[in-house]
Amino acid sequence: MERQQLIDGYLGGNAGKDDVARLDALIREDPHARRELLNSAALETHLRQVLAQAEPEARSWQIPPRWRRGLSWAAALLLLLAAIAAFWQRQAYPAPQATGQYAVVGGGTLDRGKEVATGPGQAATLTLGGYCQVQLAGDTRLAISGGARDEAVVLKQGQVNCRVDHGIGAFTVRTELGDVHVTGTEFRVTIQDPPEIPHEPSSLLIEEEAMTTRKLLVSVVTGAVLITGPWGQTPVEAGETKIVNDGTVAVLAEAPAMPAPAAGPTGVDDAGTVKEAAKPKDATKRWDAEPPVKPRFEIKERDWPAQYGEASVCLWKDDALAVLSFTIDDNCFSDTPWWLEMGKKYDLRFTWFVITRRITKGENPGTSGTWEGWRKIKAAGHDVQSHTALHGHIEDPEWKGIEAEYANSKKDIEDNMPGHKCLVLGYFGGGNSYLNDPAIAAKYYIGARSSGLLNKANQINYMLIHTTGGISDFPIGDGQHASQDLKSLIEKGKGPMGDYYRGWMSVNSHFVGADFKSISDPAKREIFAKKFGELSAAVEKRLAAVQKMVQEGQLWVGLVREVCLYGQERDSAQLKVTEKAAGKIVFTLTDGKDDPRFDFPLTVKVRLDPSWKTVKATQNAKPIDAKLVARDGAVYALVQAVPDRGEVTLTNGSN
Repeated sequence: MERQQLIDGYLGGNAGKDDVARLDALIREDPHARRELLNSAALETHLRQVLAQAEPEARSWQIPPRWRRGLSWAAALLLLLAAIAAFWQRQAYPAPQATGQYAVVGGGTLDRGKEVATGPGQAATLTLGGYCQVQLAGDTRLAISGGARDEAVVLKQGQVNCRVDHGIGAFTVRTELGDVHVTGTEFRVTIQDPPEIPHEPSSLLIEEEAMTTRKLLVSVVTGAVLITGPWGQTPVEAGETKIVNDGTVAVLAEAPAMPAPAAGPTGVDDAGTVKEAAKPKDATKRWDAEPPVKPRFEIKERDWPAQYGEASVCLWKDDALAVLSFTIDDNCFSDTPWWLEMGKKYDLRFTWFVITRRITKGENPGTSGTWEGWRKIKAAGHDVQSHTALHGHIEDPEWKGIEAEYANSKKDIEDNMPGHKCLVLGYFGGGNSYLNDPAIAAKYYIGARSSGLLNKANQINYMLIHTTGGISDFPIGDGQHASQDLKSLIEKGKGPMGDYYRGWMSVNSHFVGADFKSISDPAKREIFAKKFGELSAAVEKRLAAVQKMVQEGQLWVGLVREVCLYGQERDSAQLKVTEKAAGKIVFTLTDGKDDPRFDFPLTVKVRLDPSWKTVKATQNAKPIDAKLVARDGAVYALVQAVPDRGEVTLTNGSN
């Protein structure tokens, strides 16, 4: 007899003595049997609760006598716990909840039967039943369906990342192409629409191929799911991505067995081969599960030294209250003229995270760019950093493991951009994102960008830097949550989700469609021109607000590389004033790092005498930048000094 039949028979009072004994042995030995018994008992208790509303004689909440006969005291206790838990859980089953940037289609409150939508670059998280978390990517639309312990959403467009706690209830993502059923796992479901212009290189596709019909992509991080539809059914295991297209199922990518670790030094040779093999990667563990970072220091207001010659290291460059950075992923080279125009217009700089092998192999240079083109981007004051070599495409013949992904991309950039330092990484997303490994990345980079909310200045995890999307609508005082709003960085104690005052916001973008003029079809070109016009206007509104905040001294807009350098140097900086004389102040600045990569200047604030009308600064006898600032009649110097580069001397330029 099947285990569930034994349970049903027992709860229904139809089990014989031998069946009861078998069930008692099962629940003693098998945790899965205990779980099934608890769930079934809880369900029956709930049914009795419903009946009790109409039948007064059914309002007893004691365990039915027939449940207790023949079972050990431990099994009876399980049933008692199930009855109690079911009663209280059913009394207050949580309603759907959502956070982030979203809209309820048609207005009204969030509830079952309602549709939820996100716009381009937005993100939201939907929580169902307390055990299902559904993260909506940008341009996603779904309807809330299902019910208690049997939650469901109907995905109409876009992408959702789902996490379901095991053993509480069922969850289904329904689509017109098939349904995805789970009971406890972490997975992604994407509806991939055919592009309006399939042949145009600027069309955004998850896979680089033209499409004429919708596709369903399902990627599993942990556990397993079952996809069903009129065409049949197919399981998807952890590490797999499967595509459903016109009733056919194909495996897009399956994680290969990672090589065992080998002895020898870590590094990469001229052929792009990592000398030390990567350790096996466990696909069942979240690569981006962030360990807690204890506050390294107390967040304070700007410091203003009280006495002549006293000095302190500023929290951020130029004594800004907070810092903001802008990044662009996946090369998107055709958009670079527009980004350069925006940078010049609003005096801003941007970081491009590029997929290097696409450049080296000459794949679609209009989108991937050329090394000559990226050198020009760098020469214009912007930055080019790593988005890995192959963006996690393990099916590529050049794939040699995650360590090679990180090492080869760094080598590609530094070999093709002489004198340029590749110090930071942008982790790749997609079905193989679980292969990312911060510990391996730390061998090659001083920082790596992940995803998340704002970064608290004293708790930054530099190998999992939080970044949000939405270049056209990142919140500036108009966000629903303090943890996503730029204003939280400059307004102390804004919102209940934590104090992000004086922290770091990183905003990421992808393709914006600035190359619409290259589209040959007039009708399509007009459509893309309109879309880009709307997006561009929204972006410029945000950039103008940022420029004003920079001009007011509230923000430093830094390259990601610069922010990582500044923050890590500051976190370990030691400042000592060694001489205070009339017209002369001398100090030393160290950071305790035996690493030549850390060569970015920190801003040191020094109290001067009001007689100083100008200031001259040198470090190791070489001129460095310094400027005067005044506050409440006092005069200070903001000095740009690099740690461990020698003694810094300030002299009164008025003498």
